[in-house]
Amino acid sequence: MVRGASVGQEPPAAESAAATRLTFVVNDRPVSVQAHPARPLLDFLRDELDLTGAKLACDRRAECWACAVLVDGRVVAACVTPLAQVAGKRVTTIEGLGSPDALHPLQAAFVDAGAVQCGFCTPGMILAAKALLDQKSEPTRAEVAHAMRKHLCRCTGYVKIVDAVLLGAAALRGEEIGGGLAARAVGPAPGPRPAAVEGPVSVTTAVGRPVRSRDGVLRATGRHRFGGDLRRAGMLHAKILRSPHPHAEILGIDVSAARALPGVFAVLTAADIPGKNSAGFMGEDQPVLCADKVRYVGDPVAVVAATSEAVAEQALARIRVEYRPLEPLFNPFDALRPGAPRIHSGGNLFATRGLVRGNPAQGFREADVIVEQCYTTPYQEHAYLEPEAGLAYLDEEGRLTIATGTQNPHDDQRVVAALLGLPLDRVRIVNTESGGGFGGKVDTSVQGVLGLLVHRLGRPVRLAYTRAESFLATTKRHPFYLHYRMGATADGRLTALEAEIVVDKGAYASTGWSVIFRGVIHGTGPYEIPHVRVHCRGVYTNQSIGGALMGFGATQVAFAVESQLDLLAERLGLDPLDFRLRNAFRPGSTTATGQRLEGGVHIRECLEAVRPHYIRALVEARHARSLASQGHLRRGVGLACGWFGIGVSGFRHPGRRADAAAELTPEGRVRIYTGCAEMGQGSNTALAQIAAEAFGLPYEAVELVTGDTAQVPDAGATVASRGTYFSGHAVLQACERLRERLASRAGRLLEEDPGQVICEAGAFRSRLDPGQRVPLRELAAICRAEGIGLRAEGSLTSRVTDLDEETSQGIPYETYNYDTQLAEVEVNTETGDIRVLRLTAAFDAGRTIHPVKIAGQYEGGMTFGLGYALREGFEPGRTFSFTDYRLTRMDQMPEIVLINLDRPDPAGPFGAKGVGNLPANATAPAIAAAVRHATGVHLTAVPFTPDSLRRALVQI
Repeated sequence: MVRGASVGQEPPAAESAAATRLTFVVNDRPVSVQAHPARPLLDFLRDELDLTGAKLACDRRAECWACAVLVDGRVVAACVTPLAQVAGKRVTTIEGLGSPDALHPLQAAFVDAGAVQCGFCTPGMILAAKALLDQKSEPTRAEVAHAMRKHLCRCTGYVKIVDAVLLGAAALRGEEIGGGLAARAVGPAPGPRPAAVEGPVSVTTAVGRPVRSRDGVLRATGRHRFGGDLRRAGMLHAKILRSPHPHAEILGIDVSAARALPGVFAVLTAADIPGKNSAGFMGEDQPVLCADKVRYVGDPVAVVAATSEAVAEQALARIRVEYRPLEPLFNPFDALRPGAPRIHSGGNLFATRGLVRGNPAQGFREADVIVEQCYTTPYQEHAYLEPEAGLAYLDEEGRLTIATGTQNPHDDQRVVAALLGLPLDRVRIVNTESGGGFGGKVDTSVQGVLGLLVHRLGRPVRLAYTRAESFLATTKRHPFYLHYRMGATADGRLTALEAEIVVDKGAYASTGWSVIFRGVIHGTGPYEIPHVRVHCRGVYTNQSIGGALMGFGATQVAFAVESQLDLLAERLGLDPLDFRLRNAFRPGSTTATGQRLEGGVHIRECLEAVRPHYIRALVEARHARSLASQGHLRRGVGLACGWFGIGVSGFRHPGRRADAAAELTPEGRVRIYTGCAEMGQGSNTALAQIAAEAFGLPYEAVELVTGDTAQVPDAGATVASRGTYFSGHAVLQACERLRERLASRAGRLLEEDPGQVICEAGAFRSRLDPGQRVPLRELAAICRAEGIGLRAEGSLTSRVTDLDEETSQGIPYETYNYDTQLAEVEVNTETGDIRVLRLTAAFDAGRTIHPVKIAGQYEGGMTFGLGYALREGFEPGRTFSFTDYRLTRMDQMPEIVLINLDRPDPAGPFGAKGVGNLPANATAPAIAAAVRHATGVHLTAVPFTPDSLRRALVQI
């Protein structure tokens, strides 16, 4: 007998200590409590005082500082601060600093500067900034980064956070900052700084303005409730038993001892599932609880509900599972060998995809230079600061309701309903808006087992993953093994590309189909290549599940194709920028799938926008080399391009459609209903801006209802940069239809042709006689009395085509976004350390909806790419913490310079097309090119660690 593994935390040592009377002050209110002196302050604040602005994100290891509070003005990590240490002192949490109606200047600055994305780290960041500014009223950017270096953020890339601290510092010094509080330039860093955020927008043009996000205010004040912040009277706590084996048969599970433990209400296994025991966004091969086999370390085997997490952990320890270990397959090549054990009954080959255009053999005959190389890319962890968490209960109508952060509420609803054998309308998913997603919350996590427990028990149940559990049990970026061969003529024209790609799928399907598909389609880069053959195999292994992660598929192949272009340029004696420019797409180009690109094709403009920075960087690198020719520091410059097709991909899947609705309220406001999932990317704000623009209303006159499957239409998964483009189109269409209906009735009231009636300042008025107007509130009452509908639906069904199974010819995406990134590095040839000095990027994401938010999203994506390139190393079953997994911190950031082309795309809503999945793709190859320029080493494996670079330097 071998029991399963639980991935949790030991109960705090406080539980065994003697309670004592402690008194202190929290947010100016005296607290006197009989408590264990060693109890963590964080637990007391959250569980006893319901102050949930401070977050638990790192398993009480003080690795992330999302739990930060002030104690007598000094910032501390509340997760490791015992109550005894605050006795007689003053504690300030984010809730005590300001409120949504009375923001502290730092809270206002964080919202206005775009420093609040998902908001999970924001309370701790703001309090750390306050502690700094209380000591130093006018810090430099470097001083801010150093003082806040312990605080992790996965969304922003830190640039906007430093901006916000400096903006808040100026406000606290009493300096005038625009429109009421407006921005003088703060700090010397080049690139777009935060525009002055205007007060309530009182004109009808909302798109393109840095309006203040309403959800940002809630996050900056600690009032937003994430899944792990939710509580209900009488709720139970759940814990999951997970497999310690990568590959094994389950011979038996004995839960009797666990069920007998006082405080345990349920211990469930696969045998207790009444419906379909499977999940998976694009292939339902993943059991919610494993019945007869486990396929990776972390596979769920049983779930417990008990009166506390501590009791639930004790129950897990009493479950006995009998396993028969099977041979594990840890890489796709072992999994493909003849006679290898089958991970799934259908075999270990998950999927294949090919792309063929022209005659590659002919293309290589035409080439004067051919380069061939193998590349590898690794796992990458999403590392969103909010671990998976949720609360399930029966709502007032008796519906099973699951409140959690998700990118895919309606698909979650379908999975849970099928699991329990319930009608779809008896399951309700409420998206609490994630503390980061990046693709990792498109698959179900807590939803299935929470639904199972509440369906069985009829009472509320809470489940929150530990950080270790999140590392162990959730999806990652797929590792790719790539063999590339490319040819070009002497004058720099690409003639042919062949690529053989093998993808480590991990244990289950997840979004693997789309990752493989996208890797094949994007495998040429944004370049015209007449002869192409790409073949890709996705292979099951007994490793962590490969899923969706920012750029999924496009990120991996970008490293290979851009590195090949640098080899070709060197062999041909051509400048890398000019070589790319010679082959880059332009309007009228045809992609390798045969798609003709008409409008919105601006990769060439991206290259040209970067050119002056590239020339300056080359001059500076040559000068640095002349000054330090005998030293160990080498300067290098490199560039790379990226592209990303908007949408899930061109094959049959619900991702082709998004729905929305618009409604005129009795108060004369427009209310938007959308399933688009906010996770920090700013979709709530952008969709409200689109609605305001479409209706001719001020931004503040638009309300949003999001994420509740009982109220909103299905928008599909918020993934693959679908939010602005797909849901934006759906919202735009709904608003236009409602506006036209109302304009028709207003025209009759005004005795005016409906075509001459416009909406402005809360009323419909005559275009010819502005004095003739009917307020929206009055119009709503009239329409309601006459039975005229005050709600309209909108949708977008993507106009992509199903691609040929063998050649992938067709239209996989409606439109694409593009970028060029320039990296400037300094390499220490003794230690192998790579220091990125500056990243410059020019990007085409269509027309800008919100200039501050799009810049912040791009900076955050580049930081993903920076960590991917240099330091993020995930090992399945061995990486459990932010000490093991090294995220980029604030004081490790290079200077970032952004150039937003802001060119409307004819296909997008108001010309927009989204940006979220683009910026991580070109960063690693640009850095690799810069290292090659500095040292002569051609890097072929991500990440570029000091050890790997030192080994490579020895070989040249």
